[in-house]
Amino acid sequence: MAKVKVEGLVKKFGSTVAVSKVSFTVNEGELVTLLGPSGCGKTTTLRMIAGLAKPDEGRIYFGEERVDHMPPNARNIGMVFQNYALFPHMTVFNNVAFGLHLRKLNQKQIRERVMAMLELVQMGEYANRKPSQLSGGQQQRIAVARALAVDPDVLLLDEPLSNLDAKLREAVRLELRDLIKKAKKTTIFVTHDQIEALTLSDRIILMDRGQIVQEGTPEELYSKPKSVFAANFIGTNNFLNGVVEQAQGDTALLRVGESTFQIGLESFADPRTAAAQTPVVLVIRPEDLEPSLTGDPKQNSIPCRLKHRVFSGSCTLLVFAAGDAVLNVELPVQKAAQIPEDEEIYLLFDRCRVLPRQRD
Repeated sequence: MAKVKVEGLVKKFGSTVAVSKVSFTVNEGELVTLLGPSGCGKTTTLRMIAGLAKPDEGRIYFGEERVDHMPPNARNIGMVFQNYALFPHMTVFNNVAFGLHLRKLNQKQIRERVMAMLELVQMGEYANRKPSQLSGGQQQRIAVARALAVDPDVLLLDEPLSNLDAKLREAVRLELRDLIKKAKKTTIFVTHDQIEALTLSDRIILMDRGQIVQEGTPEELYSKPKSVFAANFIGTNNFLNGVVEQAQGDTALLRVGESTFQIGLESFADPRTAAAQTPVVLVIRPEDLEPSLTGDPKQNSIPCRLKHRVFSGSCTLLVFAAGDAVLNVELPVQKAAQIPEDEEIYLLFDRCRVLPRQRD
């Protein structure tokens, strides 16, 4: 396996800049996800690392070796595509063996390597079947086995779970992470699915409009977004526009509508936004709001009224109106049933995130 280093990658298609000055490092054995909406540049970045697209600017290193001038077959990568790209006329065994034949291994070496990879993905008994005889999840495992068979320095995966139905995708996530970790490969994974990224990754690189917006561990991106885009893309959040009234010591007073909240400065993504009269966005996760029939003067509380209940099985989504704002709270079914409608309720919170906001 090899460390991957990307420096200042740029890719243009005509006048459109698909990737703009992207730089990051993936350490040996690390699983890093490029996450973002369609058109953000994540797949184009992966294709440049794979050698399937040529950068207009920038450099790519595998270990100490610069590879951006090399063709794909010289980079020693394994790649899993969105549609798996299995050869339909070949057996599972021959699909996995394909890259080994190109490397001119003898028959004994090929058989040993193929069977080892099929055992790794728990598909040894399917060696003589055709891809059409396999489920979507099984095809995905074969695609991973084929990518690993050539003993790549770097494993690249482009939306490998997107063709699976929701239930199967959920089951395969942890299985895929276990496979990659057992193989001990430096891995770059591309997805638009935040749950996949949070579940699979050692680190996440969040992209938008061809640029890196934020990078960090799944926990960091979930609990400490640095922008409204990051907070909106990862997880579910409630957003309230406010203005900082004043900062004193390690806290700031934040006015939202008719309410004033006392917020610790550690909750501010950018300490500079704690200055008086600075417009900000108060971000609160649904799980961090606690409904109460009476306000607590020792806690931040938002007066509101319950407008809707949405039953979703193990929990109920409660939709509250607080002035012009709409706030979502998820509670266990029995606890949610105790919240009255059209009566003033207080939503208490002690955890939040304060993000910069453009002035109106």
